[in-house]
Amino acid sequence: MKDLTDGPIAKNILQMALPIAAGMFFQTLYFLIDLYFVAGLGDAALAGVGAAGNVMFIVLALTQVLGVGTVALISHAVGRKDRADAGLVFNQSLAFATAPIVGQNYGARKFARVRESFIRAVLIGSGIMLALTIFCRWGAAWAVGAFTVQPAALAVGTQYLQVISWNFVATGIVFTCSAVFQGLGNTVPAVLSSASRLITFVVPSLWLAESPNFQPVELWYVSVASVTLQALLSLWLVRREFRNRMPLATTNDLSAQPSL
Repeated sequence: MKDLTDGPIAKNILQMALPIAAGMFFQTLYFLIDLYFVAGLGDAALAGVGAAGNVMFIVLALTQVLGVGTVALISHAVGRKDRADAGLVFNQSLAFATAPIVGQNYGARKFARVRESFIRAVLIGSGIMLALTIFCRWGAAWAVGAFTVQPAALAVGTQYLQVISWNFVATGIVFTCSAVFQGLGNTVPAVLSSASRLITFVVPSLWLAESPNFQPVELWYVSVASVTLQALLSLWLVRREFRNRMPLATTNDLSAQPSL
């Protein structure tokens, strides 16, 4: 692991930020690929997917806002030595504070707490994403209807959001794993995880698009499968990072570590 407390600050920032930016680029690229294939099916299909995409980006933006706010609150509490307040924020919003919590505990060599934080973040994040999945399954028409009133576009957008919402739990796992990589100071695995979808999504999509009976819903189910594979790859990469960087802690080590 690179020592971020030494060397030029600008260089350290770029080394951490560039892989994260690459991951964000890949996420946007997949949506653009969706639009590329759907564009050949007519204006209604394109408008519907675009409207449903707005709903997805709003959901992702809300999670990012909560994440930034959580990190700021924890940082302020830790800075003023208010452990009670820091612990309260930690317990209420662990899913959005994985990176700083993992980073602090990894730096303190509290490896058992790093693993515990990851497991709890996955469980909490999966619960939140499952709730969003249920909402999109049953309220997709209402959400997409906020961006279009054209019946054909509304039908396509509703179907798109209902299918793509099956991605949410796996996407939450991917985000949590990416936060762990940030906390460990190595964001390359996150980029590898995102780049894997170039193979598992783009290649099957190109093959399906050649079919004369091609339907956009086929792409969306491929997306669900590719995100699921990405989540499994991310979990494997996290396990590898834990195995390579952190020795297993004993039960006594875990019980001896104070709560945040």
